[in-house]
Amino acid sequence: MRLDAVSAVELMYAAKGSRQAHFIAVGDAIVDKTVRVARVDRRLSLGDGTFLRCNSVETELGGSPTVARALAAIGRTTMVIPAYNRGEEAASLSQLLDADPSLRAVETIRIDCQDCVVPSVTRYIEQDYLRRDHQIFRVEERSDRIPEIDAAAVILGRRPNMKGAIVVLSDYGRGFVTETLCSAVSDAAAGKLILDPAGQWSHYRRLGDIEVLLLRGDQLADLCRYEGIDVDPVSALDRRAGVLFVLSRWPQLGNVVVKDHGTADTALFRKRVETGRMLVDVLGFRKSDQALKTRLGGGTAFAAYLSAGIGVGLDVMDAALVGETGALTMSLLDRPGVPSIEEIYRSRKEAAALFSICDEGTEELDSVAPQRDFL
Repeated sequence: MRLDAVSAVELMYAAKGSRQAHFIAVGDAIVDKTVRVARVDRRLSLGDGTFLRCNSVETELGGSPTVARALAAIGRTTMVIPAYNRGEEAASLSQLLDADPSLRAVETIRIDCQDCVVPSVTRYIEQDYLRRDHQIFRVEERSDRIPEIDAAAVILGRRPNMKGAIVVLSDYGRGFVTETLCSAVSDAAAGKLILDPAGQWSHYRRLGDIEVLLLRGDQLADLCRYEGIDVDPVSALDRRAGVLFVLSRWPQLGNVVVKDHGTADTALFRKRVETGRMLVDVLGFRKSDQALKTRLGGGTAFAAYLSAGIGVGLDVMDAALVGETGALTMSLLDRPGVPSIEEIYRSRKEAAALFSICDEGTEELDSVAPQRDFL
């Protein structure tokens, strides 16, 4: 019997501090800056220049450390991140990692990326633009080359305590997640793997079995193009057909979640076998409030708390409820960043009321001929 979102969050929270689950968070480490601005004079057109007044600057960790921080509240956590030592934000990254109290209980494995630049993101946000927090533009710093991390296979291969752990691979496209690293993760960790990808589909094939693949609509369209078909990510019919196509072409995939930022609905596709047939159950999470604030980082929050739910033994459907509640909690908080487990627990009823659960039927994978809006 499927739980409701509130009960699922309560079960996850009951495991807080038990240390029974073991998680491994692998991926890029990023310095994440949020600059909140206001327009000095709204009468000026863009052609005359946009004059902005800086109200505040917030600097936080981004990427895989934010996932590790959330998972550490539930179980033993190992974090595998790059050891960057170049770039304007190198000192900031080191300071943020050392100063974060939530990461003190996390075992950290740093893999030498041989002088690649520390990736950073600076977002300029105007609070009341278009009636919600709106990212006017962003500036990124990243390396211009792929790091040499062949040593990852050796380093991870010597970690026998990683066997059976819940692995969360968060690829933010900064160059750390290479084909070599994917092979090393597959060899070192035989537990369930959750993949939050950036689009290196050939590399991810090296990972072996994937428990949950998390996709935005545009990533699903890109993956479908890689596999040989075109889909319209705006069309719900096309998204459904695209996921079914990918599941049929990628046997190691167990479940797929399609989730976009903001008020877009979330869809879970769960693959299962029943009486010799391969079935896919489709579950939709419909937003009941279309005036939600867009909170950057909702995808990371979803990935972290879905993984936490799986780590404490929840079914993937119930774990997805925890992930959605965690992501929507960000709409109730007036600060950037992934919410803590305490914040999700306190907001569980209010956040759960922001979406409804819709059973959208079951498809038989082997015989399905997906309908589409075009072509």
